[in-house]
Amino acid sequence: MTLVLPAGDMLKKIQSDLNLTEGREQEDLSKLKEWLVLQPHLPKIDDDRLLAGFLYGSKNSMERCKKVIDLHYTVRGAAPEFFKNRDPKNADMQSCLESVYIVPMPKLTAEGARVTIHGLQDPAKSQFNASECMKLVFLTGDIRLREDICSGDVLIYDLSGSSLSHLAQLTLPLVRKFMICGQSAYPVRLREVHLVNAPSFLDKILALFKPLMKDKLADRIHIHADVAALQKFLSKDVLPKEYGGDAGEMKELHASWRTKLESYRDWFISQESVLVDEAKRPGGKPVTQDDLFGLDGSFRQLAVDLARVFISFFQGIPTAAPILRLIHIPGGATGKEVARPGRRSVALLRESPSPLHSLHSASAHNMASTLLVQPSGEISGKIYKELCEDKSAVPEKMKNIKEWLALQPHLPPFEDDDRILTFLRGCKHSSEKVKKKLDMYFSMRAAVPEFYAERDPQSESLQKVWTEVHMPPLPGLTAEGNRVIWMCSAQPELNISSASTAMKLALMIGDLRLKLEEHGVAGDVYVLDAAHATAQQFAKFTPAIIRKFLISVQEAYPVRLRQVHVININPLVDVIFNFVKPLLKEKIKNRIHFHSKMDTFYKIVPAEMCPTEYGGQGGSLKDISGNWKKTVEENRQWFLDQETVKADETRRPGKQMNYDELFGASGSFRKLNID
Repeated sequence: MTLVLPAGDMLKKIQSDLNLTEGREQEDLSKLKEWLVLQPHLPKIDDDRLLAGFLYGSKNSMERCKKVIDLHYTVRGAAPEFFKNRDPKNADMQSCLESVYIVPMPKLTAEGARVTIHGLQDPAKSQFNASECMKLVFLTGDIRLREDICSGDVLIYDLSGSSLSHLAQLTLPLVRKFMICGQSAYPVRLREVHLVNAPSFLDKILALFKPLMKDKLADRIHIHADVAALQKFLSKDVLPKEYGGDAGEMKELHASWRTKLESYRDWFISQESVLVDEAKRPGGKPVTQDDLFGLDGSFRQLAVDLARVFISFFQGIPTAAPILRLIHIPGGATGKEVARPGRRSVALLRESPSPLHSLHSASAHNMASTLLVQPSGEISGKIYKELCEDKSAVPEKMKNIKEWLALQPHLPPFEDDDRILTFLRGCKHSSEKVKKKLDMYFSMRAAVPEFYAERDPQSESLQKVWTEVHMPPLPGLTAEGNRVIWMCSAQPELNISSASTAMKLALMIGDLRLKLEEHGVAGDVYVLDAAHATAQQFAKFTPAIIRKFLISVQEAYPVRLRQVHVININPLVDVIFNFVKPLLKEKIKNRIHFHSKMDTFYKIVPAEMCPTEYGGQGGSLKDISGNWKKTVEENRQWFLDQETVKADETRRPGKQMNYDELFGASGSFRKLNID
């Protein structure tokens, strides 16, 4: 089979969508090759067509392309079930090709997208093997990387003949590996997903899954009772005869693509040894299977949630007993145990009037093992309304901000969509406020080296801070959709060796939240435990360092501070508050509250989400802090790279920023210092 490539106006449109300009491809390929030569852990890659495929799929973003390539060759060593024994003529793959079809259509849609059809050939004799089918998906993807140019992918899954026995093979670890490899290690641009010949219960399953998906993905999934409905979305020239089209018969298309796969046999076999050498990875810390696929952080909770979704649906089906026995809940419970009478499923829990948005508030272990629970359902809708988020307007705003950034000679390149979106949400989608915040964000990185330089998470100074204080964001959300950050001593007696290093770590956690708050939150609630506050410790927080920290947080981060709660107060707290008060904005002063007893505090932050050390059911603070420590350390290379990502004042249009004016002891601050 030959994949028809775009030409004429369609090619120009696709090139525009992918940010490609005439004559730029060779220059970008040369830059990419130069970068590859400097990566000792990556294999030698001289295949221009393959590299061009990575660039196209990354919309010609060099930084995104580098990340995808690194992960592409990393997962090849970490997921042998997909990337080993890939001879298309071996017995397992031949059996797979006899039982299923995964075939790209020869022609492109009018929008320049490639349609790929997945389905069972003969359910009656099908020897379905889930991991082998996933391997076939990646074999097809590898060919398309070398041969295809398109604006994105349209996936059609024909579910005729599918059954619970097929579903039982899709274990959570296998699905997780497949999703990570497909989404992060290949430059895929998903346009639409069509589920055709769907069983009657599929819409119920999808309704349960949708809260777990990103809205963008959920909106692109369409369910059809038969193939006729496809023609409302796709023209006949990109559909086989069996699907109401005129692109040829499915049997012939499959045979043609199978021939194509087998023609790549030697290349597939040679590529099995083309992968990373973790011993040579810069930074000295190899990427492990647990780093890539381990059930930690948000995915552990997602796994719990998915399992409970399956249980919630299947426990009412008499024939589904084998499925329930196969479901494993991370943490040790089985599907049968969780599904016993009297135990609420996640679907029911989300409909319950609970002040805490958690996936299983009764389980402290599950809560502590989750990094950040993301809002969904009514809370998500409430947050989006409060943040003035119009989903249809977001892409245009993102585009405008990135265009503005590109025109600022003093600011570094910045194409991190997730973080830009967090800035937009924190600024209630005011583009002008975002621009000011981003300017200050990069300016502070140059102005305050005590916070933004030497940020190696494995350094002795930062490792020491973890043993001295806890400052993690808690996993759950309040009923208002606020994130709670808990700050207290990690030892029986507070002993902070360096105030600036502790503040540095707090900002590092803040930098990760810019990426990890996928759906946005209404705001932040800070809890400060004053039980161990002493005059000796307070003296380490000089007026100068406090001022720099507050300016950094208030002016350079998209923080929406809701409340500050000081618990376990003592007489020194009044002195401390009066000291800091002149440095705060008026509205922030009014949001600070003091509690001598926890029962008044629980009226605002429910006990279900508070740490167990404080009488709550939200998990151990030590474990929660430990999860954040692990996450910070896993992002070590990012922090090291970011030390050079800052403003260059010599290139700022107009007047350069004066750091003395920014942080100098003037006005009320000078008076406070003298007093």
